[in-house]
Amino acid sequence: MLDYATLKIALGGKELYKSIEEARSKIVVVTPWLSEDLAELLLKKHMEGVDVRVLTSSDCSVEEHRRALEKLISIRKQVVSRGSRVLRALGLTMLFAGVLLTLAPILVGSLPAFANDLLGLLHIGLKAPIASSLVPDILIPASLALLGTLVYGAGLARVGLHSSSRLGDERLRVYSPLPLVNLRVFIIDETAFVGSPSLGIKKLGGKTIESIMIVRNSEFRKKLAEALESLESSFSLKRVPNEILGLELKKPCGHQRLTA
Repeated sequence: MLDYATLKIALGGKELYKSIEEARSKIVVVTPWLSEDLAELLLKKHMEGVDVRVLTSSDCSVEEHRRALEKLISIRKQVVSRGSRVLRALGLTMLFAGVLLTLAPILVGSLPAFANDLLGLLHIGLKAPIASSLVPDILIPASLALLGTLVYGAGLARVGLHSSSRLGDERLRVYSPLPLVNLRVFIIDETAFVGSPSLGIKKLGGKTIESIMIVRNSEFRKKLAEALESLESSFSLKRVPNEILGLELKKPCGHQRLTA
């Protein structure tokens, strides 16, 4: 046994939870699954000013993990395109002009002629001369109004959904579960924890016997942090961008439950 390391075997991960609750400066969590309780605790420590970093999987087959990730993600509406004032102004002009020209025959007192032309169009024995008097009066300005509506719509701002990490974009790294990052590594302030606590499955809390190595050594902690930082490049992990993570979590799960 190393003189700076301690091996503990105990029920659940209660001691680890306690260490996270008492953290003052830094928390690094690497685990394939999170629990809602752990997500809430990490958010609380983040709000207290603790530097919280999480590396986990996007395995949506574990429902509690999905809900935990949703707690760490903020989804909001965001303007994708600001649109064009010129197009909106042009569209409104065309729309109003088309409406006025369409209603002009009625407004100037030619309602009887307008009604006769309309009835003529609906009559089974429709003849070209009757239709020709109505087409310029109705269809052309109506088409102008319709075109104006389309132009105005093209000039409107576009709004889409955008998700981001409540911890900060680089502080939450979520990877595709193939290959699964099946590590349980925690760095809390000056102490590293390496072991088997299943903090991502709440119902197992306190019901499983877990082993954990507690290491208090700056050199070991530094090398461990470097190894975690290089995981993505070393194993060609596919990161799920936080910008779309919230939207991806709402989609049906596309793979079967993964187990350790």
